Formats: sequence, C-alpha cells, structure tokens
Amino acid sequence: MMRRWLAAPVVFCTLTAGCGGGGVDPITRSTLSDAVPPVSPLRLVDALPEPADFGGGWRLEPGSLGKQDYYVAFSRQVLVHTCEGANPKKAGIPTDSKHTASVLMVGENDGSRGVSITVAVDSPAASADRISFLRAAYKGCSEAHIEKDGEVHDEKYELLEVSGVKADQTLAVKVTETTELPGEEPDTEVDTTAYARAGGLVVALTGRHGTDPRPLLAAALAEARQELGL
Repeated sequence: MMRRWLAAPVVFCTLTAGCGGGGVDPITRSTLSDAVPPVSPLRLVDALPEPADFGGGWRLEPGSLGKQDYYVAFSRQVLVHTCEGANPKKAGIPTDSKHTASVLMVGENDGSRGVSITVAVDSPAASADRISFLRAAYKGCSEAHIEKDGEVHDEKYELLEVSGVKADQTLAVKVTETTELPGEEPDTEVDTTAYARAGGLVVALTGRHGTDPRPLLAAALAEARQELGL
C-alpha cells in the first residue's frame, strides 16, 4: 500500500522534476447537468462487479466492502502538495462523490494480485470535472519529490492509453513510488488506476503491485451501468 504524506513536509521541486515547472492548467468546467441521479446504497453495492464478471481467477477480499471514494488516493499523492495547481480543493474541485461503494478483489491463486474497485455516482458535471482535473494534474506533473524526517519519497506519473471501453471519459495512470528510509535500501511499488465515466457514474479500478486493471475496466463499467440503469 502506498505511503501518503499528510503532515507538513520538506518539499523539493525543480523544473526537471515536473512538480513545480509548468504546473496544472485550469480545466474548462463542464456544462453538463448538476442533477445527481437517484441511487440507493443497496443498488450501488449491487453495481460492484463480482469475480465472475472478470472471467474468473479472482475472489472478493472478506471485509473489504466499504465506501472509499476514488478521489481519496489522488488527494493524498505527493503531487498535490508539490505541484502548482494540483490541489483539488484549492482549484474548487469537490473531492467527495455523493454516493460511493468499494471493494477489493485479489487473485484466486495469487494473493499478490489485487484490484480495488470503486463505483461512484454524482452529477454528470461534478464527475466530468473530477476526471478532467485528474488528467490535467497528471499531465502537468510527471514527477514529485518530498522529504520528511529523513525519509525520501519520489513518485512518477505516466498517463496510459485506454481502449475498448465505451464511456464519456476514460483515463489511466501508472504511479511508480519509491521510498527510501534512513539506512535501508529503496523500496519501489507500482500502482495503476483506470477510470471510466458514463454520465454521473464513475468506475475506478486500481491495480496493486504491478497489476494492470485496464483489461477489466469495460466489464466493470458495463456491470455498474446495468445495475444502476445509467
């Protein structure tokens, strides 16, 4: 699981690092509807995919059902603290969807594989603005560096292509995080998150430990749209 920095850090930004140079261009705000589709919490849970929707080879992690919003992980990433314009709250981007449900799937025979799944519903305008802001942030900030209490923390962000998904917006980003503790060798983790928006519905899949969730995105979105009628 990626470490996150919430306390006041010592920040080092350079033009070559991409955390200060350029920064995030303001997004063009959506003119879509501000009305939130009526969704019951139970239906939202039903909209989460089952292992069979991914073609087998997966199982649900017991006790992982929750309400984690897909924007939380982004809001805790280093670039939010170091890259000009990448803080969603300062940019006026709401960080919480109106309705969320989340769950974790792991490999049926390989527990090192893991995909966290979030289904979120908000107004089409709010959901569109969130995805647009994510793309702008990762495009404007390719790297971020932070130091605190002797711990060195670097993140690199790479936008990836998404294909075969019928949606109003799609986005995928690979985050490579390297952490170096005093007296220890650097530790590197790779997470990839893929997003798809259809109206006010957003489905986000985060693959842990190098797992690429993009091949699963179309099935997850189709399941959510069918269950919610969106």
